[in-house]
Amino acid sequence: TEDIDISWKLQLKHWDIRYEPRALTWILVPETLRHLWRQRLRWAQGGVEAAIKFARHMPRWVSRRMWSVYVEYWVGVAWCYAFAFTVLCWVGTNFLPPGQWPASMAVPTLLPGWTGVILGATCLAQFSVGLIIDSHYERRGLFRHLFWAIWYPAVYWLINAVTTVVAVPRGIAHYGRTRYAVWRSPGRKLRKLLAQLHVSQRHLFIDSPIVENSRRTLEYVLTVVFWGVWAYLVMPLLSLALWYGGIYLFTDRMITLGGYQAFADQLLQYTAAVLAMGIALLLWVAWNFFHYGRHDRRNVIPKQVTTPQVGETMHLDPRCVSALQESRAIALHFDESRLPVIERMSGGPPAACGTGKTDDPSSPDRVSLPSS
Repeated sequence: TEDIDISWKLQLKHWDIRYEPRALTWILVPETLRHLWRQRLRWAQGGVEAAIKFARHMPRWVSRRMWSVYVEYWVGVAWCYAFAFTVLCWVGTNFLPPGQWPASMAVPTLLPGWTGVILGATCLAQFSVGLIIDSHYERRGLFRHLFWAIWYPAVYWLINAVTTVVAVPRGIAHYGRTRYAVWRSPGRKLRKLLAQLHVSQRHLFIDSPIVENSRRTLEYVLTVVFWGVWAYLVMPLLSLALWYGGIYLFTDRMITLGGYQAFADQLLQYTAAVLAMGIALLLWVAWNFFHYGRHDRRNVIPKQVTTPQVGETMHLDPRCVSALQESRAIALHFDESRLPVIERMSGGPPAACGTGKTDDPSSPDRVSLPSS
């Protein structure tokens, strides 16, 4: 929640946020589904409130670099509601009496189609690329974590979709009442262990090796099942590729020739859509490079701003600027009229700033600057 608010606020002010893979942090994650639900619901509600907060800035032309980010967020929200509508149609198709649910809205199964399989395959391919990038900084066999990556498309997508559906009306209803989604920190195992010096028999039983090993075994079994389901669903794609190569395998998962033709037509449309989006993205990047200069600005040493330049911009005497810099106890902000104001945090103003215009004669620490 705070990440979105801070990053969007900075980017709307034309600051550049860059990714630093060498920055390491240590976090405690929720250890139960209930705590995970509360955490993701808080994130989703905070995201909705941030999207509402910054909506008034998005139509401006100067905010055009944030348009793709903002549109992508609401497309994700629309996907969550489309998923919920699909589940509703599946329930109506399979659990209502025959003829009660419209045939045009029938959803016989929730198993993903070929587009869903491609989406899952793309997700796992992205995880592989991410692990390759991380291996440059952390050489500890990160590819062993790819085994657990199946949980993200298999479980977390569903949790995030449901929390988003619940959070949108909550975020709209609570917007402006509090400073974003109010929350209490979910239970963390290490915190409980540090806080409880005397562990009860119940906790000893829960943390016993037998229970822990059983839980771990269940995680392994479920992970293998998820991988097996995904492999079963991806077999038509593999059999199609082998069929084009003249190899006939996976006959139990083969598609009819008519299905191959329909699949090939859909795949062609999908590829054309991806290429169109890629070309649009390249044109957008090229346009930004042309207008904003080289993209590798982190290696370009910026020109030093001199004290006379600061004084000229702020309409201050250079001696006043030097005195303010040396005091190291100033704050620059905007007043009600959107005029820049330099305010001393403690003590009186430097002697060199005695000629500055003050808003209140009784408050010599406040110096208003004419707008430039």
